[in-house]
Amino acid sequence: NIALALKSQKMTVKEAISHCDTESRRKSAKSVVKEARLFCNLAISQNPVVMAFMYLYTKLAPDSEFISLIVQTDKSNREFLKELDEQRCTPREQTAMRQQQDA
Repeated sequence: NIALALKSQKMTVKEAISHCDTESRRKSAKSVVKEARLFCNLAISQNPVVMAFMYLYTKLAPDSEFISLIVQTDKSNREFLKELDEQRCTPREQTAMRQQQDA
């Protein structure tokens, strides 16, 4: 979207960025921040039971657990990129723009 704005000069970069700021992305970002704050609060808790749990969780949980958490919270970005590909700038248009830049 930003690349199209720069290329076509139909809208400014500021307008292109604000166009990307959708309600669903804001809602998702708020939930990600809430989850991150919860995890941080648990990580710095003074409660010995909570600290023992966090210690065991970070030591024993497999890497796939952390990766799945990241993937779950990245849902809004996946949906946004899909929307961009389908409605704003198709993969074919993106390829054409790259080829024009390389030429």
